[in-house]
Amino acid sequence: MLCAGIWAASYASLSLVSKSVGTLTVNIYLMGFAAISLYISSILVRVFEHAEISDVMAPWQTGRAQVLVIANLGNFLFSVLALTFISASEAMTLNNLSPLVLAFLLWFRGKLSPSVGTFLALALVVIAALVVNLDPGFILRSGDNAIGSLIAVSAGASFALWTFTLDELKARMRSMAARLRTLSLVFMTSFTLLVTLGYLRGGSPSLSTRDFAILSINGLRVAVVHLLYQLAIEKAGPLLASIILVFMVPLTFPFDRFWNGALISTQLVIGALLIVLAAVGLLGDELRKAA
Repeated sequence: MLCAGIWAASYASLSLVSKSVGTLTVNIYLMGFAAISLYISSILVRVFEHAEISDVMAPWQTGRAQVLVIANLGNFLFSVLALTFISASEAMTLNNLSPLVLAFLLWFRGKLSPSVGTFLALALVVIAALVVNLDPGFILRSGDNAIGSLIAVSAGASFALWTFTLDELKARMRSMAARLRTLSLVFMTSFTLLVTLGYLRGGSPSLSTRDFAILSINGLRVAVVHLLYQLAIEKAGPLLASIILVFMVPLTFPFDRFWNGALISTQLVIGALLIVLAAVGLLGDELRKAA
């Protein structure tokens, strides 16, 4: 829940960054600060674990590392790009369809058996996605809002793939320091790719002091929430950790309203409640299996 609260507040704050900065630049700063913070965290955790340096210098898992880089870029690029079209509250709501995508991936790999709760959650999130995309006249929205919604759902799917791959990586790397070091390499690779793309595109928007402060704090936030998320996956498993994060949806609303003046519509509240209910259904399934 701590991870969900930090994530909600910081994601809403990204809407305060000047529109002229652009999605690419925002992600370059986030990736860079996160890579440095995760690498420092891996060093500190290694000291705490009393791990040998050979345990931390884990082999670079080529296939899974590539998937992590792709999922990482997809999650961040889509999450920030969605804010161009819809509010942080709407984007966060649709982003958190990710537990259902994760449940599908786990089922596909034979790690999850579908239940009544799973199918009920599927029905609830489909209805929620439709409700969030209704205008005040209860007519399905189109244009920029529809594009933003699709982008936000894509961000959620990317995060599900990220979580699934992290769980598989856990079996190969028992040391938390090794996993954090791997994550720092993933973020640094993502940073390098984005910087190269920015160089090829040419031009670099200037940042105000406020923009730089927001991006640097958010970069640190990325490292903190990924450390907490790693611990949650290790203790509770990937699906349960992902489900608990869904509670960042209602937590985003007050921050988005206070900082950005976003309109929290009835449709948005209903959609968010349906997604939280779906998460609670999956949570009940997981707790019954653990009992």
